[in-house]
Amino acid sequence: MSDMTKLTFAVALAIGLAACSSPTVRMSLEPPSDIDRAKGRPVSASACGFQLAQLIPLGTNGRQEEAYEALKTQAGGDYIGDVVLTEEWYYGLIGSLYCTKLDAKAYPKRAS
Repeated sequence: MSDMTKLTFAVALAIGLAACSSPTVRMSLEPPSDIDRAKGRPVSASACGFQLAQLIPLGTNGRQEEAYEALKTQAGGDYIGDVVLTEEWYYGLIGSLYCTKLDAKAYPKRAS
C-alpha cells in the first residue's frame, strides 16, 4: 500500500469518526434544597436530524443538546428533574430520521 493511499485512508477514517461524535449533555445537576417538589410541572421538547444515505449526518449529532436547550427555555429559571429521554428513528427513501424527545418536570423554588 502506498503512502498516499494510507494517508487518504487515515483522513477518511478521521472524518468519518468525527462525524459520528456529538456533544455530551448533562441533563440535570444535584437538586437544590430549596425546590418545591409538590409544584413540579411537566415540560417536554424534541429535536430531530436526518442521516442522508446513512453516511452524512444533517443535524443528528446535536439533537440531544438542542432538545435540552428547548427544555430549559420552557422551564424558565425552574430546576429540571426527572428527565426521561426517548429516541426514535424512521427509515426514509434516502436516509433515516432520528428524533430525541425529552420529558421532564420543572420544579420552582419554595416561597420564602
